[in-house]
Amino acid sequence: DNVQRQIAKLQPDNLIILDLGVEAHEYIRSKSRHMKIMVVDHHHLRENTDFGRALIINPHLFNIPEILNPATAHLSYIICQVLDWASALGSIADKAHPSCQEFLKKTSKKYNADFEIIKNYTNAADVLRNSEYIVTAILQAKKPQDLMKNAKLVAYEKEFSTEVDRLLQMHKEKAHFYKDAKLVVYDIETKYSLRGGISNKLQQLYKGWTVIIGEEQGKSYAMSLRTSSDSVNLVKTIASAISKLRNATGGGHAKASGCKVLLKDRERFIETFIKLVKESSI
Repeated sequence: DNVQRQIAKLQPDNLIILDLGVEAHEYIRSKSRHMKIMVVDHHHLRENTDFGRALIINPHLFNIPEILNPATAHLSYIICQVLDWASALGSIADKAHPSCQEFLKKTSKKYNADFEIIKNYTNAADVLRNSEYIVTAILQAKKPQDLMKNAKLVAYEKEFSTEVDRLLQMHKEKAHFYKDAKLVVYDIETKYSLRGGISNKLQQLYKGWTVIIGEEQGKSYAMSLRTSSDSVNLVKTIASAISKLRNATGGGHAKASGCKVLLKDRERFIETFIKLVKESSI
């Protein structure tokens, strides 16, 4: 809603959307009647989605295998050929390592930079709802390491890490472990947007398992899902689990996705999801 308000205030003739959220399809279709819209994205597309007159650039339209599918950050660099290290940083943050290993290796060596560490600073700013400052910080930086010296980003990273550590320490007593499905479901309570960060951390702790980090949002239940199970495709599993639920959305990557259902449908979704995960492992 906030992004839509900003766009309405600017009243642009042209709009480029980088990294598409599943909730934006109807907005794009509607606005494409009045402005030129281009979407650069790398997520799985819903079948028969109507984007109106918008131009969609997405590797999945060309049946590119998931392991070779570049993140939007890398696609943007392929198109524009500027800010290679920002592209590397974005690709690492989006866990798109397999698709651009040579590019990441080359860029890391060129700048002598550890993007796994640097991404914590930009991710923290994003989580603490100051995404716009990341753009300013990147444009001001002469090299990637400058981000780790940026006072505001350093403060964000410290605050972010403290809250992540708190939630991780609590997960063994608060989370539900479904051993037969190799599934962890952990509902968190925090003032920050930390579902993605916590799910990434738990995925590293529970190899071969699937992780769901959930959070109440008014009348909705929002989730970040991760899996390192070879048999689980989150995009397909989520699509099946929400197929009979009203006002449910979900999607992303095969191994990292998001989903939102009505809060009253939480238990129904979890039960269906567990059933589907068990079936996939047979």
